[in-house]
Amino acid sequence: MQAEVLIIGDSHTDCLAWGCERLGIGFHHIRSSGGAWYEGKYSFEPNRGLTAQPGPPRKKLTAVKQALGHDNIFDAGLPVVASFGFNLGMLMSAVSGVGHEIIAKDGGRRAEQGTVLSRAFTEQYVEATNGNNFRIIKDMAEVSSLTMVVPPRADRDTNRLQFVELISDRMMDLGADVFDPSTMITKDLVKPLDRSWLREDGIHGRAEYGERAIKALVDHKVIERKKEAAQAA
Repeated sequence: MQAEVLIIGDSHTDCLAWGCERLGIGFHHIRSSGGAWYEGKYSFEPNRGLTAQPGPPRKKLTAVKQALGHDNIFDAGLPVVASFGFNLGMLMSAVSGVGHEIIAKDGGRRAEQGTVLSRAFTEQYVEATNGNNFRIIKDMAEVSSLTMVVPPRADRDTNRLQFVELISDRMMDLGADVFDPSTMITKDLVKPLDRSWLREDGIHGRAEYGERAIKALVDHKVIERKKEAAQAA
């Protein structure tokens, strides 16, 4: 099956790959753990595009290069659907885990107790921990049609909502489009997903969630299906 989209990112891209499979959409999938992205296993070079350190990340990337017939995967001209750089578990443990609260974008507080973190401080914290991912996103957005997909909204934790909003805003500033399937499904900005959309761990999306997300991207022409491929599906 001819590839119609590149899927790049961490474990939250698994459901997107499953969604493509369900819809009969050809894809290539470059997937590593969230830790691999934060640890700098991937980088971006002007002429070579996405690069990876030796080991599993490079093996996966090399396999996709060979399948596409390009040393720079972005030379294939495929739209890119990605999800990495959120890693909310790590960010949340450093904030909510010790009782801190992030001030909302409008300057208001949602709780009366806990240590308050200013928006500016939180932005600097995210930038410091996520700088390499942001650089990759900026470079990818310059050479491809890039859509970053927000992980499923599993709860209504206020700090989580602030992190997602802050990271999403930063990604858009860097030139990427950002899509939050949870908002599309719940038709609400804070309401969590029904558990039926989530895998047993309560964090990652099921195949049905990925299918809804990918179908929405097809409907909005982010993934433009070739006529013959759509008919075959």
